[in-house]
Amino acid sequence: MDASVYVAGRRAEFRLPSDAVLKPNFRLLNVGLVGATADEYNPLTGAYGIIESIQLFDGSQPLDQDLEFSRYAGLKNALHSNAETTSNVNKLAKSELGYGAVGPTIFDETGAISRHPLISTGENLTVQNNIIPATADSELVKEQRSAWLDVRSCLGFLRQSSVVPTTLYTNLRLVINYKSQAQLKLDGIVSDSTKAFTYARPFLCYETLEGDAAAQFSRDYKGVSFNAVETAIVHVPTVAGGATQQRSFNITGFDDKYVDKMLLIQEPLDAATYRDGNLNVGYGNQGSVSQNKQKLQLSINGRNIFPQSIEGKMNRLAMTTEAWGKLNISAGQNFIGVQASGEMMSDEMTKRIGELDYTGFFVRNVVRDLKLTYDREGVAAEARLLQALNLRLVGVVRRAVIVADGSYRVLYV
Repeated sequence: MDASVYVAGRRAEFRLPSDAVLKPNFRLLNVGLVGATADEYNPLTGAYGIIESIQLFDGSQPLDQDLEFSRYAGLKNALHSNAETTSNVNKLAKSELGYGAVGPTIFDETGAISRHPLISTGENLTVQNNIIPATADSELVKEQRSAWLDVRSCLGFLRQSSVVPTTLYTNLRLVINYKSQAQLKLDGIVSDSTKAFTYARPFLCYETLEGDAAAQFSRDYKGVSFNAVETAIVHVPTVAGGATQQRSFNITGFDDKYVDKMLLIQEPLDAATYRDGNLNVGYGNQGSVSQNKQKLQLSINGRNIFPQSIEGKMNRLAMTTEAWGKLNISAGQNFIGVQASGEMMSDEMTKRIGELDYTGFFVRNVVRDLKLTYDREGVAAEARLLQALNLRLVGVVRRAVIVADGSYRVLYV
């Protein structure tokens, strides 16, 4: 279906048919941009990065939403094996993740290896997927370079539903909110900040059940329990070189909610650290920038959830993979630097060092009081390690739709 309401570059709204039984496998197609000349999407988010938020409503009642969609989509893109990323995810999202060894092995006069193939990504591999098409390209090329999004991947309500009966949700609406062109350039979603872009008009693909099966599913529908994604944001100011900085925050956004797990994203606020003139470098501000000697402690309901402050890059990576799944990163992407990186990596890979330093962990508790303590140490003359940060604390919380007597309630459980 075409969008019922479409404001180019701002909003697309799809109003689903009432008195139907829908399958939950909604697919959003033709997601992307067209430039006056060709450009590139952020390699982490791909074309998904142009979306600010996705919301599912029944009339004015929110059923589920992801208000920080692009960063969460970037994380989800990275939570795949290298093979799946290069053969599937990149093609659907128009991202440019995944790695390979490129180049010859060179031997010196003694027969010893003097140069190995370089760890490479993006344009150094055979196929580049994150190209933004140009106005002059054919309609076929524009379609081929647009993204395809399974909406279940970001909305737990759909992911956990067997059906979505609009006999109950009589005014079901899917709303896609886009980032402005200025925000696209600030976030590094597009490569060249001097270019102008137009937004491709998306459409939604959905399926319905009919006949006896639809009637049976509609009668038997009792609601759904699901995990929703919510984000709280706190600000860390700049730090002086050589100084130890510690900040504590009382976070109220998760009060009275059961939180299954969390993820800390360190958003860089100094655009000069991820831009080279007019060009985006690496993942823009969409990843999680590594910091020097960072530590983390979380107190929930008066008790620390870690025996001691969590520190150490690989320790935090192990916690993240335990809670969120395997993170497909290359050497150095969660470190502040790699010695002699040019001997191991392509130029493009060196730009992505320190760009994916997430901290993920289980909570599995009802939050009444949450306190975050964050430490780091500044490094002189390293703007990336001195800059102000936004700490984005992403939480997976439990919600449910409870159906009774022909009506329903949406609750935190």
